[in-house]
Amino acid sequence: MARISATQKLVVEDFPDQKDWIGKMLLPINDFISKVLGSVNGNIEFGSNIVGIEKELDFIYVNDATSLPQKIKWTLSQRPRAYYLVAAYEGIANVNSSFSPVTLCANYIINQQNEVEVNGIVKLTSSGVSSLTPQKRYKILIRITP
Repeated sequence: MARISATQKLVVEDFPDQKDWIGKMLLPINDFISKVLGSVNGNIEFGSNIVGIEKELDFIYVNDATSLPQKIKWTLSQRPRAYYLVAAYEGIANVNSSFSPVTLCANYIINQQNEVEVNGIVKLTSSGVSSLTPQKRYKILIRITP
């Protein structure tokens, strides 16, 4: 999608027959247009402009029974409909600077306590699908929208 080009500001002189009242309306309209253009041209932020919850899961994987499910409290009124695993990293358990990007696929459900449960995670590699590596630390950024 192409960037939306900036538009010329609306000025009272553009409406010569309406000079006595239109000036009061142009300031909020011009402000609104500037904010919309700024947002759609690269300044849209999750949580500010897009309704949803963003959560980073950070855990040391032991096995599925011990490490899963990972739970995220759902606080919005509408039920979650879309789950995005935005970024995932794998690293050495107690070393903060040793993370490498990995490709993960996760299974999500919403439970009776209104929590989103990440109850299954697999690693995708060039040689196939595998489980997470025991004793590795994982950081996963998840976004959920209604």
